[in-house]
Amino acid sequence: MEHFGSDFLVVSDADGTEYELEVLAELEYLGVSYIYAAFSPTSADSLDAVFLKNMEEDGESVLELVEDQQELAALEALLEDQIFDSDL
Repeated sequence: MEHFGSDFLVVSDADGTEYELEVLAELEYLGVSYIYAAFSPTSADSLDAVFLKNMEEDGESVLELVEDQQELAALEALLEDQIFDSDL
């Protein structure tokens, strides 16, 4: 799965706080779907981008922040390959 563009989504944390994210890319790695997204300026003090793993929990789609360093390194390499291999 590959996606580049300006799609937005709203996610909420365990405390119910909502954040608006701009989806920068969608990736598939080892059979799992991931989203690379940046926090909107109105949702956070900085414009940090994060990888979110698309999980299913009780039949509902749940996005989980990727924090494992090896998984992050693999996703960053995959994203870089897709950016440089795309016809932008």
